Amino acid sequence: MKNVFFFLLLAATFSFVGCGDDDEDEVLADFMTATVNGDAFEATTVSGFSDDTGSEELLLTIGTRTSDGLSIGINLLSSIGTGEFQIDRNDLGFTFSEDLNNGTTAYFTEGTLNITRNDTTANVLEGSFNFTATDEDDATNIFNVTDGEFKVTYL
Repeated sequence: MKNVFFFLLLAATFSFVGCGDDDEDEVLADFMTATVNGDAFEATTVSGFSDDTGSEELLLTIGTRTSDGLSIGINLLSSIGTGEFQIDRNDLGFTFSEDLNNGTTAYFTEGTLNITRNDTTANVLEGSFNFTATDEDDATNIFNVTDGEFKVTYL
């Protein structure tokens, strides 16, 4: 009887030790998602680059969906920190391209960017965004980009 009790106690101990929130240790890969004029956008590649050749370091993040060439670009100063920012500032910029290689490029006219993480040691930038972009060649061609989220590890 003693052995059965010990075995049950041991089994219960292992089952409680194994119970935990596995999501805490999960590391998400780089991603970018948004809704563009009502259609879902999920980037198949996300790249981040740091350019410190000018007077201030710039960060460029590009999310591209390879199936049709849709692309969203985020340009900002690395010193931006965390918080919510209006996109009419000089140190922020968004672009939207219908075909990155030879199609329409639209530049932001208004919107917001919320940086939730800017880890300059690990080179990780994370946040959310919403913006409206207008085609540089046809002002009637407007793109509403909403519910945007991203995480990128930049070089």
